[in-house]
Amino acid sequence: MDKLVVHQLQHSKCPYLPYRDLLMRLRGCTKVLIVTGAGISTAAGIPAFRTPDGVFTVNGVHLFDANAHSDPTVRKNYCVVVEKIFFESQKASNPPTPAHGLLAIMEKAGSLARAYTQNIDDLESHVGLQGWIQSSSSGEGLKSTSDGVNLVHLHGNVNIMKCSKCCLWERSTNHLITEWASGNPRECLKCCLLPSLSGKRSPGVLSPQIVLYGGVQLPDSDRIAQWIKEDVKRGPDLLIVMGTSMEIQSVQETVEIFSLAVHERGGLVVWVNHLAAPNVFSRRHVFDFFVEGDVQSFCEDLALLIIS
Repeated sequence: MDKLVVHQLQHSKCPYLPYRDLLMRLRGCTKVLIVTGAGISTAAGIPAFRTPDGVFTVNGVHLFDANAHSDPTVRKNYCVVVEKIFFESQKASNPPTPAHGLLAIMEKAGSLARAYTQNIDDLESHVGLQGWIQSSSSGEGLKSTSDGVNLVHLHGNVNIMKCSKCCLWERSTNHLITEWASGNPRECLKCCLLPSLSGKRSPGVLSPQIVLYGGVQLPDSDRIAQWIKEDVKRGPDLLIVMGTSMEIQSVQETVEIFSLAVHERGGLVVWVNHLAAPNVFSRRHVFDFFVEGDVQSFCEDLALLIIS
């Protein structure tokens, strides 16, 4: 079980814990918040982003920059990446990875307060986690309630398509994604039937609901802020951040907010990643421990302890 390296960060009031002892401590926590990144999904075939061979390394970070999408090449490469993520997520097993299996086990055990994901692959839905989705007036049966939400998509969801004008939402299908990726996105049926919604102009088109840098915020950004407030008030006793290098400022801010709430209750904040990010030790005021190594191995080990 000692295949990961535990680093104690200097500010921590908790004594150093060897790997197994740390896992035993984590197993006893009852109000757990989890923040995840692309590193939990790569084992399911989803492309990584910031690794040496990742999407951003190959295509550049501008791939998800709204201001760069006027360049046909950037737009085409973006569509290729999103299409791959969609189809890889469709064929994923259940659970897609041990990390997703851990989420399901924690949910079943009643210890998962909520999971926040930067990922757009929606693999969490394979193990039963539920995110909030705005209702669809087309009658497609999308959820219109926040009841029972234990998953928050911070950057959108490839399994949801949204109209560019009237903001109608539809579930993604193979045909919708393929049409969009080929440069022939489906026109919004609602705009076609009710032209006033698009300002009597041409109807809007459907595209995956994904947040781009410099683009429009998610329609449910206010709800995300509310969930963060709710989770702070619930008094979490553990925050696990895993599979992410935490390069995005808004995610850093969210993690810092959660860490304050966890430390007020005497809990632990743990960061798990395959490599120490350049900013890990500059965040010693946020984290108690950095676990360096394979995220999936960590999740397998913790899951086994929880169910034993």
